[in-house]
Amino acid sequence: MQTGTVIKSTGSWYSVRMDTSAEVLQCRIVGKFRLDDIPLTNPVAVGDRVEVQPEGAGQGMIKKSCRV
Repeated sequence: MQTGTVIKSTGSWYSVRMDTSAEVLQCRIVGKFRLDDIPLTNPVAVGDRVEVQPEGAGQGMIKKSCRV
């Protein structure tokens, strides 16, 4: 798993700049995230730190938000 920062949100797609390579991956969110026990359909915003599983050329899946 790699970490990065969300730099753009467009519908269900998120552009994430990866920490290790500065590469930008086009990502989707896995399932529904839960924050404070409230189900949300769009729990990731620009500027959020996330964990990403790369999946093929230039794409990945956001697995977890790295909120403190």
